[in-house]
Amino acid sequence: MPIVSSICLILALVAATVIGAQTRSWTWGPALIPLALAALAAIPTLWRKSCAYADWKSQLCCILAVAWFAWRALSSSVAEFGHADLVLIASAVAAFAATRTLTTTPAALTTLSWGTACLLAANLTVAAIQMRNPGYSLVFPGSATEHQITGFFSHYNPAASFLIATSTLIGAQALFGKLRLWERLLWGLLAIAGLLTIIPSGSRGGIFGAAVSGGILIILALVHGKRTQAKWFGPAVIAFPVVLILVGLFLAYGWHSAQTARGMDASLAKIFDNSPRLSMLGIAIACVFTHPVSGGGARSFSWESFHFTDAATHGELSMRKPEFVHNEFLQTATDYGIVGAALLLAVLLACVARSIFHISFDEQHGSSGDKLDAWRIGAAAALAGILAQSCFSFVFHLLPIAILLGILLGVLSTPGQETRSWKTTGVALQATFLLIACCAVLLPAGAIASRLSFSLWPVYFGKPGTLSRESKIDRLSDALLIAPTAEFHMRRATILRSDDGIDTEKPASADDLSRAVDDYAAAARLHPFDPTPRINRANLLSALGRTHEAETDYQTAIQLQGGMESAFQGHLQYSLHFARKGDRQLRENHPSKAVDSYTSAVDQIGKSEEKMHWFIRDMRLTKIRHYEGLGIAKEQAGDISGALEVYESAASFPLGRRLYYRAALTYGRMAREAWSNRKPGQALALFIMAETQIRKVRRDLPEGVTLEQKKEYRAHLIRTIKFLKGARITPAELTD
Repeated sequence: MPIVSSICLILALVAATVIGAQTRSWTWGPALIPLALAALAAIPTLWRKSCAYADWKSQLCCILAVAWFAWRALSSSVAEFGHADLVLIASAVAAFAATRTLTTTPAALTTLSWGTACLLAANLTVAAIQMRNPGYSLVFPGSATEHQITGFFSHYNPAASFLIATSTLIGAQALFGKLRLWERLLWGLLAIAGLLTIIPSGSRGGIFGAAVSGGILIILALVHGKRTQAKWFGPAVIAFPVVLILVGLFLAYGWHSAQTARGMDASLAKIFDNSPRLSMLGIAIACVFTHPVSGGGARSFSWESFHFTDAATHGELSMRKPEFVHNEFLQTATDYGIVGAALLLAVLLACVARSIFHISFDEQHGSSGDKLDAWRIGAAAALAGILAQSCFSFVFHLLPIAILLGILLGVLSTPGQETRSWKTTGVALQATFLLIACCAVLLPAGAIASRLSFSLWPVYFGKPGTLSRESKIDRLSDALLIAPTAEFHMRRATILRSDDGIDTEKPASADDLSRAVDDYAAAARLHPFDPTPRINRANLLSALGRTHEAETDYQTAIQLQGGMESAFQGHLQYSLHFARKGDRQLRENHPSKAVDSYTSAVDQIGKSEEKMHWFIRDMRLTKIRHYEGLGIAKEQAGDISGALEVYESAASFPLGRRLYYRAALTYGRMAREAWSNRKPGQALALFIMAETQIRKVRRDLPEGVTLEQKKEYRAHLIRTIKFLKGARITPAELTD
């Protein structure tokens, strides 16, 4: 059975790496089924005498950690996030248990070793092709760039984590494993190539993790050499400083290369002065103290962070919706509380401490060394590397890295001595129940996700034109019957909003827009903390004239977005709604109501500008249009002085000089009215004011007004003023 478990584990890792290396849990299906089979195949081995380890204290700690994480995942406020985290937990546990049973069978370990080496070689092959052809991607379109080589992966950070773990494991086997010479050379070259490929990946955290992994590998190698009294121990101690210098040079060169590729300052001070990451850590700590014991539930940081973010303090960070903390320890504390973080740390320390003890002081094997020493050294170094990288990224939230984590911990937790006592039966019983529970999660999740992957892959990753708009909608509708998630509702709504399923500037039919409204409403119910579906639904309701419903959604979205106006633009979109409402009221000849609507639009755009990190040109133009609409509405409502006050005050804003033209038109109409009322002095004064205003206008004009029209109107004003002055009319003094 260990051979079966080993083969299934490798198949799961291959499927997870090739098509499941992303945070979309519906792509994990093909990997979950063989992973569950690996766990099931491991159960009989747990009851064998050689596998009946008397380590009930460590296992109890693991069970408590798994139980806590599973409970908090199941009770999370957003079910799809809780389900994804639960699947990751079950996957790591299944890989952990399967790996522990493999250690009793040399053939199973060899199978796992060769499977890992072949997968690493395949990934390096894809990476090599990408270096020559940066646009190449085996699965995910556009995942690699000239300066970020990702291999099978869709992002450079998990690509680096994979390379750290597999390269270090294979490298330790090459150094200390019982291999033939050609195997040793082949695996050594693979390990070196894998670690060096982390540099063109551009992952700064990955480069740091690789350096940490290399340093730990060297230290553990010396410890192992001392214990086994190896002949190379003396020369290795002498070469130790030189090797550490080489590791330091690898780190320095890698960071310099990554910074240069980004077009950033490559100095060491600049690398550590990463304001967005430091700000994110501060926000995460604030989220932790919101519910320090139990946490906010799976991925709660992705919405709780909104209320601790503002543009003035956090700058560019407020422009992007944060999904993860980019630090797995803080992510754990945020989502699962200090209790969850403490349990995770306890499990890691227990596994590492057991492994270090056996590497350093295993008296049973003495100078001969344990057959698992190579695995333990590689696993300890690999774990150190990916844990170091996890301080800068969210690597454990991807299935292949979760599986690798389980494999590493499974190796590290394997005892050196095999005994049977009354406690071992309880240990096997606990492990059996735990694996059955994991399979109860993985098998149905794998079956459902496999169906979804087969149906939705062309929708998400197919080439443009592969599927028609109707086919995409049908496939998403089928997916929603299988697994109703906010993501699928949002995706279908986006397609429904446009006539061709791509360009949302081409509006769809009223029926499709109504269906999109319903989809956004469903997404908001499934993820009640995300402002995005609320804002999108409100925009559609506003376009459909369902004003009251739209305003309710806008207000809710603004509350949800917290200080993230730069990312979600709730106030900005609300202002556009009021402007559309004001336009409609002007067309319907309700200028007084339009004044109220445009006043609200001006108020909302002001709040948006106050909370924005960057108030760009288009937003400034929107602000000026709102003021322009308010002025027009006041004119039509008979408040001429109020309209002029709006025009002249807004004209002082950036891009606002166009409103001098509106002021000039208003003064011109007032002048003609005064002339009609036989007040020539007042008319002349008003014509002069109109000409003064239009003289301030440059080439930036209101929409629909040409430069020729402006020139003609100014020439008309100049002729009129000249005529009135020639008639010896004296301009009157204007009063409010």
